Amino acid sequence: MGALSLFLETLMPFSLCRFFSSRRDRRRQTWSFVHADDTKLPAHRQADAAPEVDDVLGAAVDALEPVTRSFGGDVADFIDACISAQALTFDAPITGIRIEPTVLGESRDGGFLVLVTVGHVTTVASGRLGADLFRDADDIAAHVLGAVMSTASSIYHSLLSTADELTRSRS
Repeated sequence: MGALSLFLETLMPFSLCRFFSSRRDRRRQTWSFVHADDTKLPAHRQADAAPEVDDVLGAAVDALEPVTRSFGGDVADFIDACISAQALTFDAPITGIRIEPTVLGESRDGGFLVLVTVGHVTTVASGRLGADLFRDADDIAAHVLGAVMSTASSIYHSLLSTADELTRSRS
């Protein structure tokens, strides 16, 4: 995951880097319940890798075009394929991650929300992530995967923080 980590450190407009392990910041690293493996993406797969690229994941990667209004829907399909191919995984108590395309009026606007389900009970949504965040990326699939991973982790940690504050305020 070194290439993805370096990519995110240089190009991401928000701080995703803390969710990727590296030797230099292991002591500062926040424990993450969401994990991404960019080696399972078609562009990063080794030539000598035994399993073939998943056709569904390959098609989902090919469909990612941040200049279209359907980008949010394409991201939803891509993340579903990543979860199926285990390129995006999560640990309990997170029980689901999904993408909801956003709309402006009656048509899609190319953006999306990241929804995280905790314990099969509570679903928390992110703010809107617009397609403009991904337009200049060299590797759109890795950029989207990293953004979704970071956003899902951030949502979960915010939920924990809010729950902790509510518990303290009751005491």
